[in-house]
Amino acid sequence: MSALQSAPRSGATTDDDSFLANLIDKSVRLLVADVQTDGRFRKTWCHRLGVRAAIGIPLALHNRPLGALFVGHAEPGHYDEEDLLFLELVGGLLTAHIARAKAEEAVRFEREYSAALLDGSSALTATLNCQGGITRVNRACLELIGQQDHQL
Repeated sequence: MSALQSAPRSGATTDDDSFLANLIDKSVRLLVADVQTDGRFRKTWCHRLGVRAAIGIPLALHNRPLGALFVGHAEPGHYDEEDLLFLELVGGLLTAHIARAKAEEAVRFEREYSAALLDGSSALTATLNCQGGITRVNRACLELIGQQDHQL
């Protein structure tokens, strides 16, 4: 069974899974030598799958949970603090990538919104940069000066 098939379902609550609750809700990193003998994790999905050693870290962006990274092994005591630090490094890179993707999406949305707002107005509208130079004008301005494209 692959990790994707055995992991908790998307949208599942963490209330009944203390492993996930610690990672996501409490934002705690975990290094567990043996899940099967650790009483805190008796009713977790990793316990039911027979995972013995486990490490996990929460993923958060702007203090809001994104999810968690979890790695498990069939033998107890397989992971140490160095493995946990490596997982945190991977988690940091993943979070940075997600943050960049979200920022790019927000910029794209803002540009599309601004363009639609500018071009939808019959008023003469221009946007300026910090030095006062014109960066964009709407269709009404272009028609007034006889230009065809949005570049001045």
